Amino acid sequence: MKYKLLKIEEMKNPKLKFEDIRNIVFADVNTKDANDFSDAHIEYAEYPDGTPIEDEVLQDLDSELIYELLIENIY
Repeated sequence: MKYKLLKIEEMKNPKLKFEDIRNIVFADVNTKDANDFSDAHIEYAEYPDGTPIEDEVLQDLDSELIYELLIENIY
């Protein structure tokens, strides 16, 4: 299966799904803020083919998707 890199115009509204993101590194995960994790964000992640996901794309990810990925990685 091949994956394409997102073009600049696609970055503003990426359609990444849970299964499209691998090797995730989170930052600002505060366990005192458990169940909310309002400051947590993805610092680094890759597409399934190992290509790094650009910072601009990571910043534009839906907060619900970030929370889902974080909970999956913690628990």
